[in-house]
Amino acid sequence: MNGLDQFVTSIVEQTIESLHERGLLILNESEEENATRMFDGKIWLTLEDLRKHPACLWGRKKVRNLLQNHEIEDIGTNQREYRISAISVYRYLTQKTSKTRTDMNKPPAKRKRNSVSTLSNYP
Repeated sequence: MNGLDQFVTSIVEQTIESLHERGLLILNESEEENATRMFDGKIWLTLEDLRKHPACLWGRKKVRNLLQNHEIEDIGTNQREYRISAISVYRYLTQKTSKTRTDMNKPPAKRKRNSVSTLSNYP
């Protein structure tokens, strides 16, 4: 029976871990753990990271505005090279998400444009 208990326990642990990794199960974690998981283990981010991440898609101008408004933190020592704190970005996104009720892991919806066929239907 002891072997069966260990087998069942290991399967349950693997299932919980798998669900958690895929974001289907939320455990009580600190902001640091959530931020590093969201940004693939990175503690600080570059402009390129923020430009490519689906939750952000921010350009240089957006990052500068957020830094000036103290909504995110720059932990870099060089003024030309930004090293933005992943935790501050995570906090900003969670605050924004709680206000707008949007999913931060989903990229923003693209604007639909009128296709040529729809425009040609009008006189």
